[in-house]
Amino acid sequence: MFMSMAVLGLTTYALLVTHPSILSSVVQSRQSLNTMVSSETCSQEDKQLVWQSLPECQPRNTLVKIPLPKNPNILQVVPSQVEVARCAGSCHSDDGLYQRCVAMGLLNTSVPVLYEELVDGGVQEVCGVVEVETHTSCRCGCEEVECSSLQVYDRRMCQCRCRDNGARGQCLVQYNKMWDPEQCQCQCRPEEWKECSTGLSYDGIYSCQCLPGPPISAATPLMVCLGVLVVVLLITSVSLYLQFRRTKQRLLEINKSLHAERLFPTE
Repeated sequence: MFMSMAVLGLTTYALLVTHPSILSSVVQSRQSLNTMVSSETCSQEDKQLVWQSLPECQPRNTLVKIPLPKNPNILQVVPSQVEVARCAGSCHSDDGLYQRCVAMGLLNTSVPVLYEELVDGGVQEVCGVVEVETHTSCRCGCEEVECSSLQVYDRRMCQCRCRDNGARGQCLVQYNKMWDPEQCQCQCRPEEWKECSTGLSYDGIYSCQCLPGPPISAATPLMVCLGVLVVVLLITSVSLYLQFRRTKQRLLEINKSLHAERLFPTE
């Protein structure tokens, strides 16, 4: 973690030094953001006004994509989307929980479709029927979600959140970076991505530039830390071994000196 933060800081510093206009744009964006966000505390009346404007959790007509079957000869399905009722809306409870709108009643709706199938070098249309899940009733609650080791479950919002909020803040102040809430890591914005020539690989985590060598992954800092740890352990082991040999040699010399003194006493 410390290694990745150091690399991130050095990369940001280099970009600001070589491109001074970036700093001014970042400052302007931060100032505009501060003017948009009010620091006033919401009153209970303001909260009630917001809660009353939330769209109700209920079945709503939604476009759902029809997946292609596993048959590799099927080229296309018509229609590719179908409109069915799915639960949507916002939920807020009196105890301050912002839950999700989840389905309580389900049924399958049969939808007639046409498959374009590849047959003997040509294409023919084949009729079929697809079962599409339809929601008949909804409720406010939390679906079971399994969070990764980098996340913690937020019961108030019914979702997984990244543990390291500091890394997220450091990421958002960089003009060319975005925060990935699923991987809990900072990465380059899609518009910054570019194709690299032979021998170069795009670094989509730190510099957002083409660099020599293989692509840099999020596990690289961990590997560097492990390498440093191994080197430190080797140096420590060699140092202790040399100290042990010196101590052993010293004890042998003292033993010989005492033995000679017993054989040839000075007095």
